[in-house]
Amino acid sequence: MTAKPSRLLLLAAALVAIGNAAGTTAAANCTAGNLLDSQQSLLARYLYELRNNRQLDCGPPDFAEDFPNKESATVSKLCTAPGALPSDTYTNVTLTFKNTCKDGNPEQKLQLDALVRQCAGGDPTLQPWAADSVRVALEPLPDNFTCPAGLVPIPVVDDEIDFTPMWEMNHLCENSLKYKLFPSDPSAVPQCGGSAWLGTSFEAGCYSNETGRYEGYCNILFSCENGTEANVSVAASATLLPGGREACPWPMLLPGTDGYRREFDFLDQTMRGGLANCLKSAGVEFLDSSDPLALDAASEVWNKLNTTVAVAVAYPANEDQVAAAVLCAAEAGIKPVARSGGHSYMGYSVLSDGLTIDLNRMNSTQLAADGNTATVQAGSRLGQLYYWVDALSNGTKAAVGGTCPTVGTGGLIQGGGIGFLTRQHGLACDQVEEIHMVDAAGKLVVANSSQNAQLLAATCGAGGGNMGIVTQYRIKVFDSAPNYTIAGYTVVAAQAIAYLNFIQSTWLPRANASLALQVNIDKGTVIVGVQYPGSKAATYALLRSEGLLGPSWNVTGESYTEMPWIQTVMYNAFYPEVVKVPADLLKVKQMEKQYRTYFKLKSFFAEKALTDAAWKTMIEWEAKIDKYGGYIEMDMLQGAVAAVPVNATGFVHRGALFSVQYGAEWEREVDTNRAIPLIDQMQAALDPFFEPDGLPAYINYLDIQVGPDPMQSYYGANRDWLQQVKATYDPDNLFTSNPLAIRAAASPNDTSTNSPPPPAPALVGVPPMASPSTAPTLGPKDALSPELAPSPELARSPELSPGLEPAPRPTAADPSPALAPDVAPAPAPTPAASGASSAQSCMTTQLLAVLMAAAVLVLVS
Repeated sequence: MTAKPSRLLLLAAALVAIGNAAGTTAAANCTAGNLLDSQQSLLARYLYELRNNRQLDCGPPDFAEDFPNKESATVSKLCTAPGALPSDTYTNVTLTFKNTCKDGNPEQKLQLDALVRQCAGGDPTLQPWAADSVRVALEPLPDNFTCPAGLVPIPVVDDEIDFTPMWEMNHLCENSLKYKLFPSDPSAVPQCGGSAWLGTSFEAGCYSNETGRYEGYCNILFSCENGTEANVSVAASATLLPGGREACPWPMLLPGTDGYRREFDFLDQTMRGGLANCLKSAGVEFLDSSDPLALDAASEVWNKLNTTVAVAVAYPANEDQVAAAVLCAAEAGIKPVARSGGHSYMGYSVLSDGLTIDLNRMNSTQLAADGNTATVQAGSRLGQLYYWVDALSNGTKAAVGGTCPTVGTGGLIQGGGIGFLTRQHGLACDQVEEIHMVDAAGKLVVANSSQNAQLLAATCGAGGGNMGIVTQYRIKVFDSAPNYTIAGYTVVAAQAIAYLNFIQSTWLPRANASLALQVNIDKGTVIVGVQYPGSKAATYALLRSEGLLGPSWNVTGESYTEMPWIQTVMYNAFYPEVVKVPADLLKVKQMEKQYRTYFKLKSFFAEKALTDAAWKTMIEWEAKIDKYGGYIEMDMLQGAVAAVPVNATGFVHRGALFSVQYGAEWEREVDTNRAIPLIDQMQAALDPFFEPDGLPAYINYLDIQVGPDPMQSYYGANRDWLQQVKATYDPDNLFTSNPLAIRAAASPNDTSTNSPPPPAPALVGVPPMASPSTAPTLGPKDALSPELAPSPELARSPELSPGLEPAPRPTAADPSPALAPDVAPAPAPTPAASGASSAQSCMTTQLLAVLMAAAVLVLVS
């Protein structure tokens, strides 16, 4: 499959001709603003109002009643040039206008570039409606309004969703009033004496999806610049032109023009049609704008702040289909981006100019015959991975990762992966022995210690989706302890700073690596969560011998509970209403329905001990933001993390004492404008304490505001090396779908100056980066679907928290089936999976406190 020239290149060439035109160039025809005829004036007003309507940060008036040559705007010239099709004309309008979005309403120059298509039977300012079919009048909705024969009622939906029948009706009402009724009879609409903001609300209507006929009523509120308001009821009817908007769109602002928005670029909709055909021919299931409601739902991600809708969402079932989706995106001129769990903090697995490649159908886990490794498809969620490792090993093995069971393995592993087993066994990515990855050329690359070893090393810490789309991991699993103990306690506020200093300066340098600590600041106190592979008595004794508890510290709520490893996963997950037995970890959709919030979270790594002033600032700011679900959470590191050299993998923060995650999670949208400014102020207060170390941060807690040099914050001295690896597998930066993506060395956007680190010690003696090697063809594998009936030989542990039942286990010989979330077991597809940078934890300070209080507690004195 070869890439076709982008139509945007043709547009760019035409725009150069227009931009250079001074009225004498053969490629363009220009008319001075004071010589425009009525149709040219109408088109210029249309483009100006369209630009105003598309402003996201400020809402200037979108009805210029006095346009042009009056107070609101003055046209200097209008230029046109022929388009690629006989029906198309490239249009450039140069004007000056009063910018009401800036103090003092200063006059500014504005150039609007657009593609105008003239369809047979159409008028560009009324398209996609047939011009002679448009009827519009100021009429109230009759009491007995019913649909005429052949039409059905337009369903009422969220008016923020574009391209629904209700949206189409509102568009017809407003545009027919502005560009048909008003030009023919200016006195028919409210007189604002200048400009106005229009707000259109659907009242009632009918349509036919087959004929494209629409009839209905809307209310339009005129909010005039002079301070007056008027409501008018508009009756409108029309029929869509053949082919609708994709064939006969309204005038479209071009990329680079102020007000351009991808979702309203219907030339690109035509390109998307090519994308649809490409995906269909490859047998890849997908959703696109042909079903806007379904696409809107498919574009949903974990953070409710992110409401972006993708060009399309593809659902590959195997590695071949992942490769096909990558090539289809490239051919359509858009970015492919993987989604494993949708937990990217910035929502970058869904972009308005990208194809989201959702890997959730590729979610199987298989345990090797020797029980030492597991092959995991990157669409697996952490809960699925943990369940199958435990179940297939009959409870004898465990895996390293984060705590939130709905997070995708694809993104989490590539960014690092921090959890309660990290200090003892290392990061999740430290366990990876081999990956499968689809590169920018659509080839399947296998990376391990003997081939593409630099790619394998870089993938550990580079972040999801940066090098390509990882489809499968082979990871080490380890022998699980017979039981683990989870403990918790709270240090009183008066000793908070002293205790935090003790942890970072006295305990961490000599700490038992098997002892995991998560520390939260909460209303001045310090809440400590502990996990240890041993009994309650052993944990109790260890906390005292390590100095974490004892007569020096005033603590409350000390508690201990002992359980198998898989029960710790359930305990730390915080989904008690869904996860009652281990097999419930497979219920991804049910967990996601139970808990999904708005959130803004940030991070630091503490490369050295923090000062009292830093602790005091954290405590003060946590209290300020607490009512909006604010928290500060620290995961203690060192141990096995620090045992790996800084330049051995992409994860550069090996020497960090601990990670700091801070911000807020809130449930009400109304709190967004209150919480976000506080979080930004909190960052401004904390930055000075981390600036001397370059504001080091965790790529899995992706934050576009991390600092002035995000690449330094996330990758430090490893940045140039990672860019070199990127250049081998993605030289043209196809996988750069988010603003913080790693760019290939020698890329025009590469401004890094630091020298690359020496070769990774772990790779000495390994051949330098080989050219990507193609994996052998993978045939179908037969996967047994283990029965999930209760296993009589397993007795319930008396120390389990209420409602936590042991799961029945398949035999160790049975591989896990690839499960669509909450779907019955099915045969495993050809191995494959994902990579998109994911969030790690879904547990706030408040949730941790709830867990501590709700667990079965065994107090030891």
